[in-house]
Amino acid sequence: MGSNNRVMSENAEFERQCKVNPERLQDSLEVLASFGMVPGKGITRPSFSRSYEQARAWLKSEAESAGLLAYDDAVGNLFIRYGDRDRPCVMSGSHVDTVPGGGPFDGAYGVLGAIEVARRLKETKENATVAFEAAAFVEEEGRYYDLLGSKALAGQMSLEEIEEARDSSGAPLMEAMKSAGFSPERFAEAKRESGDILAYVELHIEQGPVLESKNIPIGIVDEITGGRQIEYVFAGESGHAGTVPMDLRRDAFTGALEFIHGARAHVLETGTPGRVRTTFGTVEVSPGFPSRIPDRCLVIQEIRDFSQQKLDELVSASVAHAQTCARKYRLDVSSREICAASPARMSSRVTAKIREAAQATDSDFITMPSGAGHDAQVIASIAPAGMIFVPSKGGISHRHDEWTDFEFLERGANVLLNSILLILRDSNFDPTIQSEF
Repeated sequence: MGSNNRVMSENAEFERQCKVNPERLQDSLEVLASFGMVPGKGITRPSFSRSYEQARAWLKSEAESAGLLAYDDAVGNLFIRYGDRDRPCVMSGSHVDTVPGGGPFDGAYGVLGAIEVARRLKETKENATVAFEAAAFVEEEGRYYDLLGSKALAGQMSLEEIEEARDSSGAPLMEAMKSAGFSPERFAEAKRESGDILAYVELHIEQGPVLESKNIPIGIVDEITGGRQIEYVFAGESGHAGTVPMDLRRDAFTGALEFIHGARAHVLETGTPGRVRTTFGTVEVSPGFPSRIPDRCLVIQEIRDFSQQKLDELVSASVAHAQTCARKYRLDVSSREICAASPARMSSRVTAKIREAAQATDSDFITMPSGAGHDAQVIASIAPAGMIFVPSKGGISHRHDEWTDFEFLERGANVLLNSILLILRDSNFDPTIQSEF
């Protein structure tokens, strides 16, 4: 009888431990959203900005008041740890930088969900032989350099890339880092040693319409798309719009326009059917006056696909097409890759734990790909990784009206907490325990 009572008591403690504090999570989301918020226009909180550094300081103070260790690495990633510093860790996190006029959940939800997990582990005195870290990766959105923080952690950055990185106004990343108190020359210190991260789980809003359309609360990501951004500059010769005959012009915009049309068609025809994406989100024409022939046109093309081979082929074909269009209109053209992220498959071991956690919380789920890039695809190159999605209302994200009902946010956080507990308690993820498998 005593043994049965003890089992019942342990089960009750397990049930209590496997839920986040919903009021605290909701309050945290509201406070974090206030940093960089302009009413009616959304949140603008770019990495290393004043509002970003205010948010970082608040996150640190929240962690430290909860008795957790908070520290920055050499590039500005913020980590909040439960457990000893000298132990390997299971990690969860995302980012708190935003696009201009962004919403309250993209990235921020994953960071605050991870911090809530750390708090619950602390409050319930989880006795894990490995540590847990919540991560807020810097510069995920790519104001200067896409996925900067996670790439630095994974050893995928060079000092040359940091020195060359600029935002859309031409401001250098080097100066932004220095203004926030970080030394760019020390970036390599952010790289984690092999085996330091045993597993990584990222919680995120879907940013698309699939879960809502299917009325499913949880998506378990099986793969993440890769992406490449290429900048093209077409250079011609300006002149009077009324006096230079059409066949004698070196019109930079005309060449760029033909390139955009042809490159888009080729990508859609030859990329992975139904999964390839291409976008020309930046087109700048100079001198930008109605009665002058454009002598310069800058175009940025983004290509996304789940196949690395396809990505490589599509980029090569686009560059070749740009050169063909330039020759046709007697233009010069230069191209350079701004940033790149490789496609990534999520770990079957981690996704199995997420499925088990979804079942334990009575959450319906589907397996799905991610068409958006995430820090998880970078961390997947150095550690087993997985992702949890919750629905986005109307599939909207990267806008001020981005929204997810709190019932889904709470459910996703509970799935994350259970996933982390299952991994922490599994000897297959813990090198300090001799596994029987």
